[in-house]
Amino acid sequence: MEDLHYKWEAYALSQPTEPQIASSLSDFQIYLAHEADRPKKKAKIGTPHTSRTRQVATPLRQIQSSATKPSTPLPAHIDRSGILPSSSDFPSSPVAHYSSRQNSGKVILTLNENVAVNPSIPSAPAHFAPNVSATEHNYRPMYQQLSDASKVLDQQIERMIKIFTDEGGINEHDIVNPARTIQDEAIVIGRLGSDEPGYKQRLHPKGITIQTCRRLGAGTQTRLDLDQLSAFSFFPGQIVALKGTNPSGSSFVVKEVIAPPQMPFAMVSSENQKELEAKRGENPLRLVAAAGPFTTQDNLDFHPLQDLVKTIQETKPSSVILVGPFVEGDHPMLWSSQKTDSFDSLHEIFAQKVVPILNDLDQNIPVILLPSTKDVITENLQYPQPQFSRKELGLPKNFKMVPNPAIFSLDEVVITATSSDSVQDILSSRTVEQNQQGSGFSQACRSILEQRRVYPLFPGFQSGDTPTEESVFEVSLRREQRPGVPLDVSHLNLADMVLAPNVLIVPSLTRPSAEIVNNVVCINPGFLSKKSNGGTYAVISGSAGPFWRNSRVDIVLI
Repeated sequence: MEDLHYKWEAYALSQPTEPQIASSLSDFQIYLAHEADRPKKKAKIGTPHTSRTRQVATPLRQIQSSATKPSTPLPAHIDRSGILPSSSDFPSSPVAHYSSRQNSGKVILTLNENVAVNPSIPSAPAHFAPNVSATEHNYRPMYQQLSDASKVLDQQIERMIKIFTDEGGINEHDIVNPARTIQDEAIVIGRLGSDEPGYKQRLHPKGITIQTCRRLGAGTQTRLDLDQLSAFSFFPGQIVALKGTNPSGSSFVVKEVIAPPQMPFAMVSSENQKELEAKRGENPLRLVAAAGPFTTQDNLDFHPLQDLVKTIQETKPSSVILVGPFVEGDHPMLWSSQKTDSFDSLHEIFAQKVVPILNDLDQNIPVILLPSTKDVITENLQYPQPQFSRKELGLPKNFKMVPNPAIFSLDEVVITATSSDSVQDILSSRTVEQNQQGSGFSQACRSILEQRRVYPLFPGFQSGDTPTEESVFEVSLRREQRPGVPLDVSHLNLADMVLAPNVLIVPSLTRPSAEIVNNVVCINPGFLSKKSNGGTYAVISGSAGPFWRNSRVDIVLI
């Protein structure tokens, strides 16, 4: 019976609109018969098994050829001369804009300015420890089963129900199915969505639905009536606990939003704390965090990365955290044959341009590399994303590869980091009634921590309408639109957080910032390069005691 339910959910997810049970049973029977015949057809065809192999480097000339000759002809009214850049499209000096930047090294924002930092005192190298299993992220990409996705989505709701009952004081017997007629106040827990088919961006307050788990309500969706709420902030995929009634059986009238319990922190034993303090001595913990792009749009020389490495060599931090993309797929120079003829593959760009710069770093300092779904040097572009292969990239042993998102420790400090812009996606998708407390950045980070998922949206954010043939090429040359996050729903549990980190790093298009949210130091370091100019990075300094109170974050211009 349970298997049949998952198959129904898989069938429902595959339909463009929510199916009506009575009218869809015959189609569902056909769907089941088709699924049953699929293994037999595969056996008859006798398709040989293909084992997972190392990704083959794609020749750049082949990419440029396919870019200049798209399989779908462009409309006649499009000026083809503007699709791909010519050598005259870029400045004659490849670093004209970046080299003329001002205020390099200036601190533009400081969190906990009262915490004194003495840059003359050297930092001791930090001890790196991964907090997640690397093997779990090595799943087969582009092979998502709808039944597995349905099961994971249901497990997310069940997980939040357990959190509310175990830590939030809610009695599980008080949780009901919102689709039923409810005269007395009751509690419902489920995932927020929209009753508008094909919606892509912001939720509409009159069209918000809540979906229950399979166990309590068979996964049904019920429209929410929010007229009695004076303030709220909702986004698609958010799992909430609501108190209210459903007197007519058609919509659940929300009277109260129940705040989720705060996530507990990891505890460091007193013995381990003393050992770490003895090893560090008077040397403070100092971290540098930077996010790509690491080169400007008008060249592939990675001058911002070179300058960052020089600064790191001078300041000698305890560790360095570098968040991708390292070689960005929509970089204009990848589509310019005049600029990439010297490279035979995308991996060669990283090997010839990035690796020599990174090798200048002190090999006693652990350097953490985190991939991005925009990277072209990794074979899996779905989220969650496995870590790089250090050997394939040709980097020394002090480089530590982590997945996206990642949870790891540097000494006693637990850090969660991602390259996906969860902050901007939440702010772009939510619907808000009345002003909320704090900045947009702190509100989005609070949502991440309360949902206990690094990327809590579902479905993944989609930027605007479906691109036309013209805009597909233009977007690949300009960073004016953000692509949607390619979620592998069947593995979204890899983005869950069980314990609260001390530091949350989320590079975002929003203004670079650092704030304390629920006793977590939340940081948007910005991007190291912005178009043809320099960007920002973050310097994190801390000492023993509560990290949110005894740490300092500086946002610095490169």
